[in-house]
Amino acid sequence: MKLLSFISIFLLCLSGLVFPESSKQLQTSKVTVTRNNSQDSKVLTQILEQYWNKIRENNLFLRLKDGLKIEHLPDPGLARAKEDNRFFRILGSKLKKIDTGKLCSEDYITLRRLEWDLNNSIKQLDFYKFQIPVAFYSSPIPGVHRFFSLYEFNTKQDTESYLRLLEEYVAFINTQTRILEYQLNRNIVANKQQIEKFLAFIESFMLQ
Repeated sequence: MKLLSFISIFLLCLSGLVFPESSKQLQTSKVTVTRNNSQDSKVLTQILEQYWNKIRENNLFLRLKDGLKIEHLPDPGLARAKEDNRFFRILGSKLKKIDTGKLCSEDYITLRRLEWDLNNSIKQLDFYKFQIPVAFYSSPIPGVHRFFSLYEFNTKQDTESYLRLLEEYVAFINTQTRILEYQLNRNIVANKQQIEKFLAFIESFMLQ
């Protein structure tokens, strides 16, 4: 019933507006290791590690890729987006205090790339209300379903963890529904060309 309600709200979103795509991040969580022993280099390494640790917290794909334990499903809510935004702004402020003149060439390149990633991460909040929960190219739903389908039951704890995460799935879908309701109430909706693709995307999960 939750999924049917989710689809019903989604089907109401038919209009002529087009969603802009949010900024895309580098699809890797590998931390660059700097080779300069200066204090600025060490601070850069710390900021880089903090950034990717935060990204991994709410990114199911990266956690699976890096072999990390999945303790919670992704949180697509606005409160989490604001929390991440505040954290990224703090890292950005720290990054600006680094004296680039004391960095080696490799560190300097790392800093500029991190600066670019941080700016993109900060800007994502501005486009939060335009992000499409059912867009096949950006929705977190496929990753969650794949995680459940590949889950391995080796111990009793694995079973308990699976059941707990399954309970979180209800909240996960409810959050997606609230985002669609928010968009609908403000006439932030997909156009008719997009709707067919998005609907086929959602229906594919009903067949699984």
